[in-house]
Amino acid sequence: MRVEMKLEVLEPDTDVNGHMNHVQYIYYLEQARHTWYNGIGMPVKKLIEEDRIGTVVVHLETDFKKEARLGDKLIIHTTLAHIGTKSFTLHQEIVNEAQITIAEAMIVSVMFDLAARQAIPVCQEIIDAERK
Repeated sequence: MRVEMKLEVLEPDTDVNGHMNHVQYIYYLEQARHTWYNGIGMPVKKLIEEDRIGTVVVHLETDFKKEARLGDKLIIHTTLAHIGTKSFTLHQEIVNEAQITIAEAMIVSVMFDLAARQAIPVCQEIIDAERK
């Protein structure tokens, strides 16, 4: 299942070079992952507060392809790329209005029991998202 999040590059997101700072990419990718969790029926707030489970990023790989500048309107596409026993990988692509790829990322996360502080099997919502 592919979930989209739209955003506009704001002035605080830019650096002295006039383009979006690399740290902002990581922040926006995280926001888009939360949008993806909500989109597959796995709200982060419910996971943490009621189910007492979460996800922990254990690997993040990002390729910056083009610059994003102040005022650019971007779309982040998030899709499930792989499911392991206790981990899963999301592919994220940031494109501009012309559908040109600005950046791509692969993020490996582990399901995590917040009380026991240990990895647990991937939850059913993520397994089901692979089929959507």
